[in-house]
Amino acid sequence: MRLNKKITMKKIIIFSVACFIAVLFIGCGNSSVIKGLVSCAGTVTLDGVPLESASINFAPVDASGKLETGKRGGTAISDANGNFNIKTASDSSGITSGTYKVTVNKIVEEKGETNKSPIPKSITGKYSDIDTSDLTVEIPAGGKKNIKLELKLK
Repeated sequence: MRLNKKITMKKIIIFSVACFIAVLFIGCGNSSVIKGLVSCAGTVTLDGVPLESASINFAPVDASGKLETGKRGGTAISDANGNFNIKTASDSSGITSGTYKVTVNKIVEEKGETNKSPIPKSITGKYSDIDTSDLTVEIPAGGKKNIKLELKLK
């Protein structure tokens, strides 16, 4: 009987610690705590055609265009009409105001020479790389809802 009491107490202690940790993480994960986020939305096109399912990344840069490592960036996936809404890495809607360098990446699968396995290929050219993309966007303190990312490859 004594052995069962020890096991039961051990289970109660483990359960209590697990509950405490869960409550701690749930409390820390509240995305509404992020202050200063502004709404950002827009459209992305490739040679004038809406670009569906493109990954769009906003990386904060300073006045000289150098990446700022201490600030949050944002990401989005475009819909069938090329529309997107920027979110932070914590999945909160919006980003902070400032200047951002933007990359856009769209991966498609092409058949390999052997026609056995598809080969992933980016179709957005220079826009898919932070070092070659020439897209920059200024986000004002009130946000921006009409961002137009017009990619031209032709």
